[in-house]
Amino acid sequence: MNNRVAVAKVSEFQRENLIRDMEQQILSIASRVSGRRITTSDDEWSIALWAFNSSIDSYIEGKGDYLSYARKRIKSALDEYREGEKMRTQVEIPFAPDMLIGDGRNLVLEMVSRETEIEEVRSAEEEVVRAEIAELGGVLKDYGFSFFDMAGHTPRGAARTECSKIITYLKANRTVLNAVIDEGKVPAGLLSAKTGVSLGTISKYDKYILMAAVVAGGGFPTIADYIR
Repeated sequence: MNNRVAVAKVSEFQRENLIRDMEQQILSIASRVSGRRITTSDDEWSIALWAFNSSIDSYIEGKGDYLSYARKRIKSALDEYREGEKMRTQVEIPFAPDMLIGDGRNLVLEMVSRETEIEEVRSAEEEVVRAEIAELGGVLKDYGFSFFDMAGHTPRGAARTECSKIITYLKANRTVLNAVIDEGKVPAGLLSAKTGVSLGTISKYDKYILMAAVVAGGGFPTIADYIR
């Protein structure tokens, strides 16, 4: 396993194969941490998948068993998610209608304020990110693919620099950007001619480019910070 991870660090193809081979294992870990059966339709699956993919990059060869390391990363990510959900639930305190008037209403508002004021700043950005990811996931689904399909097709190193050229061009040419978003297609020939990026690179990372175009179109400010 450790050797496969080392190869997956530098090979998008091998990374994708590793993630697909480990899908059931990732689901199993997520289920144990969550205390219930997790499927690919659950938010916990997306979080666990992200943590596993991220652990490939952060794992240091020779520092122990990779799978144990990945389990810890997945558990940590899911624990943070559950804590955020817990805080959100605590804010949504149910109360009787008569508590909305007079001193009763003031008491409820004071209770909510005291309970959340310390955590709300820390968790606010996490809530925004989760909301943006969920919304973006819905858009990608309309295009016929998901974050999972992109797991082995995220540009790194020189490829990321090349893809950045395309995103910069799209941001500067709103008509082309809007066409990409509306049609859900990446005009490889046009983008290659305008940016000098090879057709092979554009074809390989077309899903990433389409996702980045949607983000550049607006409505995803937090995610945009991660893909600039």
